Amino acid sequence: MTEPIQTIKVFVNQENCITFTCPACSKPASIKVESLKKKISPLKVRCACKTIFSLDIDFRRFYRKQTNISGTYRSIQPHSIREDDVLIVNLSREGIGFRVFTGQKIKTGDKLELKFNLDDKKTTSLRKEVDVINVDGDFIGCRFAGKEIFEQALGYYLQR
Repeated sequence: MTEPIQTIKVFVNQENCITFTCPACSKPASIKVESLKKKISPLKVRCACKTIFSLDIDFRRFYRKQTNISGTYRSIQPHSIREDDVLIVNLSREGIGFRVFTGQKIKTGDKLELKFNLDDKKTTSLRKEVDVINVDGDFIGCRFAGKEIFEQALGYYLQR
């Protein structure tokens, strides 16, 4: 019986490279991945020690922090969506992901306003305009919009 293949999550750096180590022999390696953007992830790799493992490549430009923060949203466009509660599940410098609890019809291209408090020492209150870029069931993925996309409080929060 063969062992299940281990999967390692790797992030693409600014030079379009990933760096990883073999889980068996700890040998480091780097690969240019620009040509792999359209390939299916995870990518199977065979080390010189003959160990086969998978790389789950994340091409995001910025780190995405997993969260569990309550908040609310209201629709800016269209106006037909009423204000409701959300659970913010991740944050990055450029975007936010959240789950909705009701069956409202949020669609790609909608503009929303989110209000939430970070779970930092100051419980920093944020109000962000977002553009909906991904809808997958009750999960909504958004990109920050407006003049002040990145703010200092969010930057500090993402670093801790």
